Amino acid sequence: MSNNKIKNESLPLATARVKAHLINSLAGEFYAARQAANLSEADLAARMGSTQARVRSIERAEGNLTIEEISHMAAALGLRIELRVRPAAKVSFPAIAAETSAEPPV
Repeated sequence: MSNNKIKNESLPLATARVKAHLINSLAGEFYAARQAANLSEADLAARMGSTQARVRSIERAEGNLTIEEISHMAAALGLRIELRVRPAAKVSFPAIAAETSAEPPV
């Protein structure tokens, strides 16, 4: 998502887009890992102490996903969760730059 798009959207909408992207990414990773491990939804559910229906909904990116569910599913699949935040493209701050006559920090 470009910085211009974020500037033109409301913060709740931008947050919802980021959340949806993260959940969709996790769902795809979990599904691929389950398939690679040759596990059924029921097998994975038993490993993580959940239900087959919940595993299916997580893999389809349906509903809310808790940190606990992410942690349990990752552990049941032998995965480690990593979260990295990296800078996006350079963001301009024209109002700040005009006030200070200096290049804003990035």
